[in-house]
Amino acid sequence: MNQVKSEKFNKAAFLDRDGTLNEDTGYLYKIKDFRWIKGAVNALRILKKN
Repeated sequence: MNQVKSEKFNKAAFLDRDGTLNEDTGYLYKIKDFRWIKGAVNALRILKKN
């Protein structure tokens, strides 16, 4: 059996934006039209902390 060399890796999370973090309103090209989904900002804070 091959041994895997132990290395430290950076953590990463890949998230979809539309419908996951913000309301999916179609093509978003103006920042003023961006609307967070309730709880998304707090979830990102928790993810960042961990």
